[in-house]
Amino acid sequence: HLLIMDVKGGSVSKFLKGLRLYISFAVTGAKFYPQLLGALVIVNGPEFSAWGLKQIKPFIGKVAANKINLLEGNPAKELVRFVPARLIPAECVNDASGTAGS
Repeated sequence: HLLIMDVKGGSVSKFLKGLRLYISFAVTGAKFYPQLLGALVIVNGPEFSAWGLKQIKPFIGKVAANKINLLEGNPAKELVRFVPARLIPAECVNDASGTAGS
């Protein structure tokens, strides 16, 4: 399974408020359902996204941590590694300038 998480509009305060919840999801998924997650792709992350991901990864196993992909820039260009282009939602095709990704 592929999970695409759009974190556009996220902030440090929002992340910190939900940190325990994110860790609980990650630990539960890694412990009880590791085979269900093929990849987690995080798109439209704010500048601190890499830092936030580093805060969660120590709580999950290496196998699950390696399935997490943080995409920077235009997500449509990278999402095609995980899903056919025709299945990428229109919201993911537009880059930060509002123009269609190529």
